[in-house]
Amino acid sequence: MRARYLLILIFLLGLFFALGSAVLYSQPEERFQLRRKRAEERIRTVKIWKLTEALELTEEQAEKFFPKYHKFESRIRDLNQAREKELRKLKELTEEEKVSDKDLEKVIDECEKLGMKIFEEKKAFRKDVKGVLSSWQVARLVLFENRFPRRVREIIRELEHRSPPPPPDPRRPMDY
Repeated sequence: MRARYLLILIFLLGLFFALGSAVLYSQPEERFQLRRKRAEERIRTVKIWKLTEALELTEEQAEKFFPKYHKFESRIRDLNQAREKELRKLKELTEEEKVSDKDLEKVIDECEKLGMKIFEEKKAFRKDVKGVLSSWQVARLVLFENRFPRRVREIIRELEHRSPPPPPDPRRPMDY
């Protein structure tokens, strides 16, 4: 089973590298967006692979678990985006000279509501997958969900410090 997932991972990574040539000919903003999308896809692929290993999923479990997991991830991503939007609103409000307490409270309440919705989604998901996963696997899932984003951030930070800065954009004039 792991060999199958490894082959899928290798195929997907090869596909991503093949698409890399399109990045070279696109505009800087488009290039950035495409690189970001590719990076997100790679992270998702590695996440599935590592999650399969961490939970020691059988093929049968994986077939039942991952559709539920993808729906869960989508809902959490949407809620997090809505919460981030509200937090940006809150930041903008705090930078205004005259803002009412009522406006601030309204946005704070919305942020808290979204936080509670995220908590409830996670709780409902754990309950839903108990029919597919053992208690040990659910515990490993909770640990994985907590550690994986942190580990990805650490790896990105390490790569930023190791890799040389990108070459200057030839279309942009040099500052002398």
